[in-house]
Amino acid sequence: AIKYVSEKKDVKIVGVQPEGCPSLYLSYRRGEPVLFEKPQTIADGVIVKRPGKLTFKLVRELVDDMVLVDDYEIARAIFLLLERAKLVAEPAGALSVAAVLAGKVDVKGKRVVSVISGGNIEMSLLSRIIERGLYLEGRQAKIRGVLPDKPGQLKKVVDLIAEYNMNITHIEHERSNPLVNPGFAEVTINIEIPDMESVEKLLNKLKAMGLEFRLVSPHE
Repeated sequence: AIKYVSEKKDVKIVGVQPEGCPSLYLSYRRGEPVLFEKPQTIADGVIVKRPGKLTFKLVRELVDDMVLVDDYEIARAIFLLLERAKLVAEPAGALSVAAVLAGKVDVKGKRVVSVISGGNIEMSLLSRIIERGLYLEGRQAKIRGVLPDKPGQLKKVVDLIAEYNMNITHIEHERSNPLVNPGFAEVTINIEIPDMESVEKLLNKLKAMGLEFRLVSPHE
């Protein structure tokens, strides 16, 4: 970076940090190293409570601006890199892409290089990011409702889901929920969907059948 910037005067370098650990960002803004006591971010590769003197000096000399991204924006970048570029990036390695995708950096009409560094990501975290990405991209959905606790009631819902060309990936049938009236059961169904419009049609059809279901977030 030092060599490139010294030779290319028209190059602008933008640093990116996670909102959950903005120690270098705050230091850059204040002009001196700042201590951030309680970092909390999925980008554990850049968790530093206080930047070192040499690092801070280089950033002050070479970096033109710094921006922050949250964990949701980082997760989206990891998902898109995996699906579209076939690259597995760890959260810290995907910060630059997250900033561009989130519109934190002005890239219109410019030649942009996003440095992607590091692929050390836990499989459990990657799995959650993929699942969340599928929901946000409108390829999976979760619906929840209450059914009479009688034989054949769940089958009505399952059959209707099949009619709308959806695939069930998980079902929870809860009879002991204290918030649900006796004689009823709460049902949560995860489904692979062709599009969100189909989900709306499914919910409307269930309502017409006297079955109240709603769309819920993947983490609800």
